[in-house]
Amino acid sequence: MIDYNLFFQQNTIHDRWHTRLNNNIIQVQYYHRDLSCPYCYPPGPTTPQFVNFWDWYSTENPTGSYTSNTQQALEDLSDAPTIRDLWEAIYSLVFTVRYTDIPRPYTNLRQEIYNACILTDNFEKDFYGELLEVTSETEELELSE
Repeated sequence: MIDYNLFFQQNTIHDRWHTRLNNNIIQVQYYHRDLSCPYCYPPGPTTPQFVNFWDWYSTENPTGSYTSNTQQALEDLSDAPTIRDLWEAIYSLVFTVRYTDIPRPYTNLRQEIYNACILTDNFEKDFYGELLEVTSETEELELSE
């Protein structure tokens, strides 16, 4: 089972290193690496695919920030050649994000990301637009019966 408390404790420890070392990124990374730190791993330019992912994920979860590692994890998810690589990319997506509160259990998040990835063709499409389309099609089928 994934323990978010440990993840949050690691975030806190890492942030203390930033204070202790006056935000010297190289030294902070040397003493305590945290792939969810937006100061150590600032985000790069966003792709439309990432915007679709983040719009959905940040609406559904108590997110604070993402990093370049989050962006890379989404690319890895799209390019995953095996199911194992896919699950590893999802794990990286979840744990390269900073949260403002404890998110849902990891197994739920993992499944939700997988489902959203399938629904949106690897986030090439907007999640809520696709959900609306599926809902409309379902209602049309029910009315025609």
